[in-house]
Amino acid sequence: MTDIFLEDRPSNKAGCLRLLIVALIAGGIVFAVMKGCEKFNKKPEPAGERSTPETGNLPAEPPSVIPAPEQLQATPPGSTPRSATPERKEAGAPSNPDSQTALTNAREMYAQKNYKKARSLGFDALDRAGNATDQQAAEAFLGTLHIEMIFSQIPMEEKVDYRIKSGDLVSKLSRTYKTTDRLIMRSNGIRDAARIQIGDGLRILNGTFKISVDKSDNLMLIMLNDRFFKRYKVGTGEYNKTPIGTFKVKNRMIEPDWWRPDGKKIPYGDPEHLLGTRWIGLDIKSYGIHGTRENERNTIGTQSSAGCVRMLNEEVEELYDYIPLGTEVIISD
Repeated sequence: MTDIFLEDRPSNKAGCLRLLIVALIAGGIVFAVMKGCEKFNKKPEPAGERSTPETGNLPAEPPSVIPAPEQLQATPPGSTPRSATPERKEAGAPSNPDSQTALTNAREMYAQKNYKKARSLGFDALDRAGNATDQQAAEAFLGTLHIEMIFSQIPMEEKVDYRIKSGDLVSKLSRTYKTTDRLIMRSNGIRDAARIQIGDGLRILNGTFKISVDKSDNLMLIMLNDRFFKRYKVGTGEYNKTPIGTFKVKNRMIEPDWWRPDGKKIPYGDPEHLLGTRWIGLDIKSYGIHGTRENERNTIGTQSSAGCVRMLNEEVEELYDYIPLGTEVIISD
């Protein structure tokens, strides 16, 4: 290559210049080759791993057949099922037999009082739901299971074990763990909050609830630590009166009085009273979640209220016992 390059050079100066250019080009080629080798020999970074409630790490494709209940593992602590944000399934879509099998196995585990595995399998059934029927069945199972679990001493990964110390009060513990007095008492069989004993053990829910209300189908979704907890049918405001936005639970009342639009106070128990047995007020004036008069139970699931979110009395009483002040409430069209 050098001999060819040096042929017919016009002068020594020009030849030196050409030699310099060739040297620079050759050096660049060597440098590029070295960098390429360095990149080729560099160890790849570890790829992310998928996590599921049953086994932790799985191959990219899930198994097509659900194992028998005794072969399945319960949800590992700290794991998050894929059903963290369940999407509404289409009614006309095909059903998924895997979802039905998982739900059958979940019911078997529940019958055997293996609540941890029952819950894990319930989440799996929800994850695999193929249509609205699959989804509703899985959600109904999980909703019933979750209520039984939080209102008892059944262990949950969202619960902590606590031993009562000197100076403890139920109200103090509920503030510490951001829960409600009623949930602590109900789940631990405490009849009188003033009579808790030093050294007694409590099991306290330590999680964050979130409420989402969809006005398009009049359904309320409850999430616990960003996972599905329960879904309720509700009533919302006629002519789209229920405001949309993100709010917080500001106050809570048992057997609340109702103030008519003209300012007159209607006490609980009066035939004209509209709020039912519970009031969960939002940080937007005059709006909240409340119960319903017995003669208006058939309005739940419709847009027929004056603007508040209405529930059956037995369901708002259930919600009231576990939803604390400060809970986020998202209302959407």
